[in-house]
Amino acid sequence: MNADRAKSGFPPAAVARNFKELQHDVLVLLRLQVDLVRMDIEQWRRRLSVPLFLLVLAVALALGSVPVLLYGVAQALTSLSGMPLALSLEIVAVVSLGIAAIAAYYGWQRLQAANVVFQRSEEELKRNIEWLKELLSDKEPTTTGQSFNEASSRGANGRH
Repeated sequence: MNADRAKSGFPPAAVARNFKELQHDVLVLLRLQVDLVRMDIEQWRRRLSVPLFLLVLAVALALGSVPVLLYGVAQALTSLSGMPLALSLEIVAVVSLGIAAIAAYYGWQRLQAANVVFQRSEEELKRNIEWLKELLSDKEPTTTGQSFNEASSRGANGRH
């Protein structure tokens, strides 16, 4: 029986060759997945800078400069209109809080939009896992849904 296996080139050589091909494909897939995540992180970091800046600006306006800067505006309003200082202070406070709220709203909107970047990596990882499951199962791998970077531009025999 061992002689028959040796003649057919069955287990050792064929299995080793197939395992080596699978190992190569998995390593290439892993490298591509890491590259995609790295690109997504870089794009996320770039998209994150403006929203974070807007949020920091809103907080700085609301907490840091409001007491000093806006007191001067209230004093000017009192001088020009003759209204009591307390009313001038309230008007200035409401206007400045409105500006801070608008800046915070737009900053939050852009911050949420920046997180969409990772969806691409998640979808590609799911397709790659499905491709590996098919490859390791008894079924013949299909190319529907394309994975492993569009099935690694499959060659003529279905492997790359």
